[in-house]
Amino acid sequence: MITKTERSVVFIKRILCLVITLFDQSVLACEIPVTSQKAPITIFTELWPPYQELDQNDRLSGIATQKITPILDSNNISYTINVMPWARALQLAKQTKNSLIYSISRTTERESQYHWIYAIDQVRTYLVSLAGRKDMLINKLEDILNYTLILKRDDATNNFFLNLGFVPNKNIIFVNDSEHALRLIAKGRADFYPMVHASFQKALETYPEFIEQFELAFELKPFQVELYLATDRLSDEAFVSDMKKVFHCTSK
Repeated sequence: MITKTERSVVFIKRILCLVITLFDQSVLACEIPVTSQKAPITIFTELWPPYQELDQNDRLSGIATQKITPILDSNNISYTINVMPWARALQLAKQTKNSLIYSISRTTERESQYHWIYAIDQVRTYLVSLAGRKDMLINKLEDILNYTLILKRDDATNNFFLNLGFVPNKNIIFVNDSEHALRLIAKGRADFYPMVHASFQKALETYPEFIEQFELAFELKPFQVELYLATDRLSDEAFVSDMKKVFHCTSK
């Protein structure tokens, strides 16, 4: 007959075996692969402070860049980062096999178009307007249809506003960057421009004259998304697997 003490010993041994097995599986799952990518990985992005911006030496930096590049560097993965307007970056990322793009919003419309490699940040989006305007009444989301909106070309918010009922060339003005958008609002050419909170705060730091000019008028609560590093859905399976392992294991 097995005594109570012997049962306890057997139980403890089983638990130890289970822990060792799970640890071994975790180590194997996080073995950093020797990537099959021989040429430097091409990465596309835009200047979008504070996530992608130039430092004092005109080198690419920012919140997102500082999260992504150290992981690639620590794994001896060579890469080149190409900075351009966002619409162009999206286009080239789709045309360039096994390339990466950041910081791209993970939306319902984009879900099936990309492999989502690495989560960078979760963001909240607001409508920015001239400060102190008393003629604009926004009690619910649909009320903004009464005003003119500025959107960045191919921005993640575009489908959101088009589905809401906005019409290009009627109550939408398209621009390439946030600085242009804010200056158009300052001139009275439009009423609102959607901005991520961190981006708006950075704009106020960069252009002190904006502090008295603009305010966050309305939070777009239905549009809260995560920013990602991603690759096109047509990228090689081996490349996708390698990149996911590299970022999953190194960022732990």
